[in-house]
Amino acid sequence: MSAEAGSMVQVAKALDRLEGAVTRLQDALGRHERRLEIRQSRFDEELREMRDSHTLLEGEARAVYSRLDSAIGHLRGVMEA
Repeated sequence: MSAEAGSMVQVAKALDRLEGAVTRLQDALGRHERRLEIRQSRFDEELREMRDSHTLLEGEARAVYSRLDSAIGHLRGVMEA
């Protein structure tokens, strides 16, 4: 085999290794993207649940405030009588 043919074989092997490395990097990137999508989905779901809970708690706080305000008014009325 000539020196030129030997060099071409080495280049072909290097290209094969490079192609394999690129494929592995693409696979790793794909796995990473899928994990990020799953995390984002979980985050979005948790955020939605927290917002729903916050809305519910705001309603409860308003109801408690109203009842306390009413009770305070009633007590003032009793104390003034």
